Amino acid sequence: MILDEERPNSRLFERMKARKIAEAEAHLEKARACMKTGFFKRKPDLNGATIEYYEAAQAYYVAQKLPEAIEYYEKSSEIDQQLEDDLNAATKLEKCALLSIQRKDDKSDADARDYYDRSCKEYLLANCMDKAAECLVKIAHVVEKKNIHMAAGYMLRACNLFVNFDRQDFAVDTFNNTLNLLLRIGRFQSAIILLRRMIALFTKLQQEHNIFKCYLSIVVIYLGAGDLPAAQQEFNQHLQVDSYLRSQEIALEEDLIKACEDFDEARVEELHQHNQLNFVQQQVNRIGKNVQIAQPVEWYREETEAMLKQAEGDETQPVDLEPKKPAPRQVVPKPKKAEAPKKVETPKSPKSPKSPKSPKSPKSPKSPQKVETPKAEAPKKVESPKKAESPKKAAPVEEAKEEKEKEKEKEEEAPKLSPLEALEQAALNGEDDDDLNLCLRACCNKQSTALCRLRPADRTTIYPSD
Repeated sequence: MILDEERPNSRLFERMKARKIAEAEAHLEKARACMKTGFFKRKPDLNGATIEYYEAAQAYYVAQKLPEAIEYYEKSSEIDQQLEDDLNAATKLEKCALLSIQRKDDKSDADARDYYDRSCKEYLLANCMDKAAECLVKIAHVVEKKNIHMAAGYMLRACNLFVNFDRQDFAVDTFNNTLNLLLRIGRFQSAIILLRRMIALFTKLQQEHNIFKCYLSIVVIYLGAGDLPAAQQEFNQHLQVDSYLRSQEIALEEDLIKACEDFDEARVEELHQHNQLNFVQQQVNRIGKNVQIAQPVEWYREETEAMLKQAEGDETQPVDLEPKKPAPRQVVPKPKKAEAPKKVETPKSPKSPKSPKSPKSPKSPKSPQKVETPKAEAPKKVESPKKAESPKKAAPVEEAKEEKEKEKEKEEEAPKLSPLEALEQAALNGEDDDDLNLCLRACCNKQSTALCRLRPADRTTIYPSD
């Protein structure tokens, strides 16, 4: 049921719609008049005709007459092509494609693809490479729902346009979107070829950080395809780049390859959550979080040589190439961790009735235990005027006194000798000859040294004791 408030608006719209249709018909009459020729008008007025057809298409579009608007946009575009106005012709064909998508019928996608393709060619003639590549990207978005492999082919052609006509500044987003699309449909080998082309692109743009991301992405994709030797070879080539050795990407590469070599599943699971994976492209991140040891990811597909040539930039290959169907995947069950055996509680035996207590026997006295006394430290020497003599030191002092007394007694008993005899006796006992000679010289009143060195027996004959 239509409310009363909506009726005036609907009536106003119908009036406006009728007025626009009448305006469009008036422009069409003028366009036909411009295209007529006569005796005095040998050539049609193409400039006037294209303007009138364009105005008529605009009026039909406002009146929501999409088929008529598409028809007259296309006629205006054809006249622009005759006038060699390629840029205007391309823009009008692009509008035809947009209106075909809005039409939403069975032929809308096919018509939109056709109009975008024609618009791309006109943009190329007008030397608008970025617009031409944009049309190819729009075709990919149109056909993506029905045939995603065809969409990948159109995206690769858009990348070729940027590279062939040296438009690197506009190519980065297109390359990144193409990379994500190729990885999403399992074309890993084509994605690696595209990444090598992106490295050349970023080298011209002097974007070192993007080059490092491409290096890491190549290794992650090789591991996602289950090709560990290729990943190792790629890693060894990256080691030759001096500036790359200081980056965090090469550390992640090394950890991933080492974990796969050692079959360390726990380490691989840890690297799935590595922070550096968040800085690469979305689909590369997805592969990095699903890398398994010696096994490709689930959506990996094998490719033909024609698909690899298409990724390299060969436009002679058809657009709708499809990879091979995936081989049946062997799911290897993960070994379960052995659980520790639970402790089984044994049932307690029923308590036996307590027997009456027997009288306690008198305890025998315990033998005293040996107590280890701590070793006494030696007392420090204290300088005191008088030291108390210990009993141990008293014994040797008394013995020394006794020996001295005995020696004195022996000396008293022995006959007293003269000084000369005492010297002779000392010489016999082996004392020093020098002291002896000095004494002899003193006693002999400066006799000759020859007489002083005589033997003791001869000395007694020469020097009597008196």
